[in-house]
Amino acid sequence: MKFKIEFNELPTASLQQARAGYNPKTNRIMMYEPPNVRRAKIIYQNALRPYKPKEPIMGPKHLILTFSFGIKDKKKQGMWKTTKTDIDNLCKIVTDRLTRLQFFYDDSEIVWLEGRKRYCEADEKPSLTVEIEEMHPSYKHCFNE
Repeated sequence: MKFKIEFNELPTASLQQARAGYNPKTNRIMMYEPPNVRRAKIIYQNALRPYKPKEPIMGPKHLILTFSFGIKDKKKQGMWKTTKTDIDNLCKIVTDRLTRLQFFYDDSEIVWLEGRKRYCEADEKPSLTVEIEEMHPSYKHCFNE
């Protein structure tokens, strides 16, 4: 399964651990999620929903996520994006959304994960490309070991 979702602007908030904050009404420390993270989750979930399979994909999976960011600087077009946000945080927010939408039962079924961050070419819109490949149960079939 492979699909590409175009955005006007790619959500850049990354999944971070919940933060503690003091609630004076309850006199307790509460955990909260930053608003930009909550907004990014909603954007990705709504964008991924139309591609949801009828049944979850079973077994081990190879997942490739390519984040293509818009850039005005013509010198950077087509180059790798080496600035924040970290690729592992971007991948985590998307894999959590894929799990929630039941592309698969649990993200622990992902045995091979590739994440890429790059800047768009001049004629390209910001996008997320998702590739999910079912893997053979034995890794020996993949690497000739």
